[in-house]
Amino acid sequence: MRHAESTENATKHTGFYQDPRPWTGQAAHALSRDLVGLTPRGFQQCQWLRTTFANLAGPDPYVYCSQYRRALDTAELALPGRAADVTALLNEQHYGDATYMTKAELFATWPECEEDRQTRKHQWTPPARKASHWRSE
Repeated sequence: MRHAESTENATKHTGFYQDPRPWTGQAAHALSRDLVGLTPRGFQQCQWLRTTFANLAGPDPYVYCSQYRRALDTAELALPGRAADVTALLNEQHYGDATYMTKAELFATWPECEEDRQTRKHQWTPPARKASHWRSE
């Protein structure tokens, strides 16, 4: 399970992912990790999961959780009183300076990678990642 609906997902094209971005990639990463919470629908999904989880995972599941606010909130609301094993291993993948770029910015920066990025999204690494990669973990 990932997390219940977050404001970042619900406002994908009108809010957090607007073009042009009002913040840098590094600022967007910090916002996404630390501040983005759940929508009212996300809270309802957590309530449903609380009533359904035992049937899905058994009476004593071991829970892992990323360090993202929306994942922590989901775990706490859906499984109150159960401590989650919080790990950076479940954090979202980031692409250095390419993280949170619009597609226009991304392909203007690395035009030779447009087709590769579109067909291999989760395996793609921007060419300049090693030279300009930043991490906040």
